[in-house]
Amino acid sequence: MYRIVIWCFLLVGSSIFSQKSLKGKVLDFNTKEPLAFSTIVFNNNKTLGTITDIDGNFVFSSDTDINSLVCSYLGYNKKTIDVIDTTYIVIELIPKENQLDQVVISSTENPANRIIRNAIKNREINDPEKLQSFAYNSYNKIIFDVRSKKNKDSVSLVKRLKGGHMMIMESITRRKFLEPDLSNEVVVGTKVSGFRNPQFASLATDIQPFSFYTDMINLFEVNYLNPISKGSLKKYKFFLEESIPVKKDTIHVISFQPKANKNFEGLKGIIHINTNKFAIQNVTASPYQKGKIDLKIQQKYTLLRDSIWFPEQLNYKLSMPEYPSKENNLVMNGKSYITNISLDTLLQKRDFPIEVVSIAEGATKKDSVFWNLNRNTVLNPKEKITYRVLDSIGEKVDLDKFLTLSESLFRGKIPVGMVDIDINKTIIMNQFEGFRLGTGLYTNDKFDDRLSLGGFVGYGFDDKDWKYGGEVNYSVSKKNEVSIGYQYQVNLREVGNYNRQQQDLEFLNFRSYLGFNFDKIREHSVNVHFRSLKYLTADLSFNHTSVNPKYEYEFISETTNLREYTNSSLSLNLRYAYKEKMINSFNQRFTSGTDYPVIGFSFSKGFDDILDGDIDYNKIEVSLDHSFYTKSFGKTSYRMEGGYIDSAVPYGLSFTGKGNYDTDYPFFSKNLFQTMTPYEFVSDRYANLFIAHNFEGLLFKIGKFQPDIVVHQNIGWGNLINNNNALVPFNTMDEVFLESGLELKSLFKVNYLNLGYLGFGLGGFYRYGFYSNEDFEDNLAIKFNISFKIK
Repeated sequence: MYRIVIWCFLLVGSSIFSQKSLKGKVLDFNTKEPLAFSTIVFNNNKTLGTITDIDGNFVFSSDTDINSLVCSYLGYNKKTIDVIDTTYIVIELIPKENQLDQVVISSTENPANRIIRNAIKNREINDPEKLQSFAYNSYNKIIFDVRSKKNKDSVSLVKRLKGGHMMIMESITRRKFLEPDLSNEVVVGTKVSGFRNPQFASLATDIQPFSFYTDMINLFEVNYLNPISKGSLKKYKFFLEESIPVKKDTIHVISFQPKANKNFEGLKGIIHINTNKFAIQNVTASPYQKGKIDLKIQQKYTLLRDSIWFPEQLNYKLSMPEYPSKENNLVMNGKSYITNISLDTLLQKRDFPIEVVSIAEGATKKDSVFWNLNRNTVLNPKEKITYRVLDSIGEKVDLDKFLTLSESLFRGKIPVGMVDIDINKTIIMNQFEGFRLGTGLYTNDKFDDRLSLGGFVGYGFDDKDWKYGGEVNYSVSKKNEVSIGYQYQVNLREVGNYNRQQQDLEFLNFRSYLGFNFDKIREHSVNVHFRSLKYLTADLSFNHTSVNPKYEYEFISETTNLREYTNSSLSLNLRYAYKEKMINSFNQRFTSGTDYPVIGFSFSKGFDDILDGDIDYNKIEVSLDHSFYTKSFGKTSYRMEGGYIDSAVPYGLSFTGKGNYDTDYPFFSKNLFQTMTPYEFVSDRYANLFIAHNFEGLLFKIGKFQPDIVVHQNIGWGNLINNNNALVPFNTMDEVFLESGLELKSLFKVNYLNLGYLGFGLGGFYRYGFYSNEDFEDNLAIKFNISFKIK
């Protein structure tokens, strides 16, 4: 009997005192931040190893006892630890003081290059967005903090926040995808500390792409060359840090950074390639050249069905080293956990609405039961304090009111109770009116969420005349964007503008400053707006307009000469943007653009027998706009447009060219002729082509001096078959008009609020061909440009 007792004691004792499983976390010794994808080798045996997850955690089990471990991470000193009588361990690694660049041998000898080449070869089959379909849920959390370099400020901030963070955002989203590019993500729950009804949410793809397989990684509107894209071996240097056997596969840990003297936007970081399909298992990357905003992204992939690698967690850390000041820095830490992944989901095109992102009804009203069920991680004490403190502050100062104000300002409105003040109607400048001072008032959703009433008034100081108008609009269906309205206005309209393309006069519009030929109009308009076929928007209107030209002019009709005339017209304006990405937030739709050409079509029919109309005509105008990015070449944009009028019309209804040349206002405006003066040519049919290509920093780069180099080619043609205009001097453009240009952007940069740089540049355009002038200087136009960049 005692033998049995002793044997049982030894068996239990061995299971207690031997270490066959271990959990832990790896942190930075100084910042206490987790070190994602650290390598840990146990018992000095490379076949016994693991890699920490994206949060620095690890779990390891073995058939043999765990006696010791070695933890390593690129840029940190290795640490060896004896494992004695513990099941959980925290490992803190100390950054290396002097880090020298790795010596990389030639590409034919470098083993990292062979691995990267295989990863590039398998990129298409490993890209999750090349799957036929999938669906998943995502829990997203962003934590905002301000880190102070002064201990006094840090202590003060901690006291004010009572030990909490500055802010927390959480969201639960459900996304579905159908090849090749149909996507819909619905926010089913959103929660922001301090706000009762936040009509916005954090998403996994707010800052970084869903996967690390696209040719270009777009971060803050900057396109970075992916280190595993075709041709990357010529521009990146790779170093094999270590190889870790895991069961039947091997994980290769490879560091990467741009090669010296290569002009491209590059990344630096660490990528883990699994020999199972040579797929990305983990990646950490950040821009090689830092700017006012510093960003590090991390992605972790999981293996599904033993053959498909799919993103499991996306993290990022965004820091602004000089915002709000050089002493106090804003830091954002975002984490997204992807769960309930479903592959080959039965989906059809009709399952996808026009919005790629939308907030579900009631998403802001979810209770604690919902959040406790859907959070991937439990809120820690500091996060709970954040909600308690900021929710109390938000209730006292009504932060939701500030949110509404910010959203209105973004749309150019200032809310005052049930009325919005239209900022764009406050100050208007052009060469006819000089300054126009005025205002616009329009009811908002507090008055009625479907009915809108409003009007504007303004006074021009040079023409000494009032402009005013009023309108009423009713939203029949917000889902289909169906609305009807009536508008009356006494206003100015620049000659040559047409229907939807006649932009309202606004303050921040460089081209509007050049206008000096205007018609004064008194107009009644009834209009209908709707969306159809998902990507098509239409405006149908009937207009009755009394026109009084504010320049010397006569229109010669068959019966009489007219100075003033009445235009009764029916207009249809269409815009088709295939697969345009729409986002539903703040109770309205916003566009984030499309990768496909945008087509515009306008048709207007003038009647000489309805409501005393004087002109009978048919007028058509079409346009096509497109922009696309080519790897290692830059961004190309083009616009093709043309118009046709079948009979004689007054000067104000003709096509008057697209001139943007004025020595007093030498600013660049896109899709205009930079060497052509306003109204230089008149036509009743025309065709224009505007092409611009931005090489960005691919051609020239010296340190931080990296101007964007943009080349332009503009071509125009027009003709005037029916000319019944008198007293107005003009030319016809029945030969081809040619001009070419070169712009240098961000030649000089100025710090802007410590968030980025305002770049000031210069461009030159030259007019040549049939319409060139005799003197060289008369063909040359110098243009200034302004841009914004984060670095």
